[in-house]
Amino acid sequence: MEISAHPVAFEKGDLVVASFYDKEKLYGVTLSRMLGSPDIELMVADQSCYVFDKGRIELTRGQFNLMLPTGTIDHIDGEDNYLVKLNGCTESEYLALKSCLGEILNGFESIEFICT
Repeated sequence: MEISAHPVAFEKGDLVVASFYDKEKLYGVTLSRMLGSPDIELMVADQSCYVFDKGRIELTRGQFNLMLPTGTIDHIDGEDNYLVKLNGCTESEYLALKSCLGEILNGFESIEFICT
């Protein structure tokens, strides 16, 4: 699934979030984790949540690509691969996104994180 979105990345207390919603805020992809928690929550569509523990993320200045094992996401909620075109992402927003994703994915060897 391909969407165009502006990223929102933040840390609030022990919660770390990297989120992407389309312009109409109808469809989104969010990764979040409480620091110290063994689980990463993946939210897609409108509040459908999954545990994210395997896959690959590629992040560049212009896009976020999330690739999940086949069958991870229920077909009613979307697809197993998400290509998010980052619209209007500033350098500071990109660095915040990169940092938050690093915190979220820290310690998960089954998730490949490629950042260029």
